[in-house]
Amino acid sequence: MKLTSYVWGAITLLSGIALLASGPVYAQRASRVEAALEEAGDHRAHLRVPAAEAAYQRAFGISPDDPQVLVAYASFNRNLGEYAEAIRLLRRAAELSADDQFMLYQLGIAYRYAKDYDAAARVHQRYIGLNPTAASGRLQLAYTEIVRGNRGEALRHLQVAEQMYGDDADNWRTAQLAFNYAQLGRRQDVMRLFDRLGEMETVSQAAWAMAYIALGDYEQALQRLETAVSDPEAIGGAANILYQLAANPFGDPALGGPQFQEVFGPIWGT
Repeated sequence: MKLTSYVWGAITLLSGIALLASGPVYAQRASRVEAALEEAGDHRAHLRVPAAEAAYQRAFGISPDDPQVLVAYASFNRNLGEYAEAIRLLRRAAELSADDQFMLYQLGIAYRYAKDYDAAARVHQRYIGLNPTAASGRLQLAYTEIVRGNRGEALRHLQVAEQMYGDDADNWRTAQLAFNYAQLGRRQDVMRLFDRLGEMETVSQAAWAMAYIALGDYEQALQRLETAVSDPEAIGGAANILYQLAANPFGDPALGGPQFQEVFGPIWGT
């Protein structure tokens, strides 16, 4: 039996009422997720790892299939060295939003940290294809091509990234550029960027530490890291450098040694 226009009208009306009734519930849930992610981000930026983890878990518990939550929680797991879990969360985010650019950016880094360099390169090449003007994508791909042994490709991406950043490269991006040039044995470029850091009005201790590592001056790097970890409120955006150095995905023997591990201990709450 065909439904009459009256029945269709009733169904439409009831659906609208149900949607209006559920609207406040969705809005409330979104607000709780946003608050949890904001809290987690603040704790993470100031090296309060246990508190950050609790806030991320709260956001995940509220909305486990929210791509934004999955990507943020995955990035945090990567900071902790939980690469398999980070990749799992990001793959789930990819199922929900395959072309999300920030998800691809984070997935490529997670693959590289997990030493799946071919997958990392594929993901970051896709990211660059979607966002060809993103200097950060070129920088990350340069990291990957270095460990893949494609030094010419790595240098090309690194130089393009530096050109794209131009004068807008902040202190920690400048330190990362220097670190990459150091992996390619280009000491003159490292010194040039080190001098650029010296001209900046504000440079975090974490950025200086990475720059000194690029120069091979581990004594100065250790001193800078000790200062950075002792004053986490002053770290700001450079916290990612500290997490990266502590996780040591590039297998630097000095960073894995007891002196540096003792400095990194407070990051993990040990």
